[in-house]
Amino acid sequence: MDKKKDINIETLEEIEYIEIDKNQVPYSFSFDHRGNIFEIDIRYNDEYDYFTADLYILKDSEKVTLILGEKIMLSQLMFISVAYLNIAIPLFIPYDFSETVERIGWDEMDDIVLAVIR
Repeated sequence: MDKKKDINIETLEEIEYIEIDKNQVPYSFSFDHRGNIFEIDIRYNDEYDYFTADLYILKDSEKVTLILGEKIMLSQLMFISVAYLNIAIPLFIPYDFSETVERIGWDEMDDIVLAVIR
């Protein structure tokens, strides 16, 4: 996992880019946001050629499941169903800076980064 940080001057929000290495799938990474530590598991469905993400929050040495098996879709905000839990999570958006990809499958994943807006 490779992280890069930029500042969006227009909104003054911090944007971090996480590259997903498809060759390490399945794998997990942790993310700290506003005092909460989140863990994201990335998986691949080779039968239907798509990636999924599981979202957990780590509380008191316990891993609490928030979302399981959310399909990673191009330019679609992830984990929006967590909003009703009143847990502050960053915005995760799979993005293709080359603007040549129309979906996220095994062949396309090399062009995708996970934009994280704090």
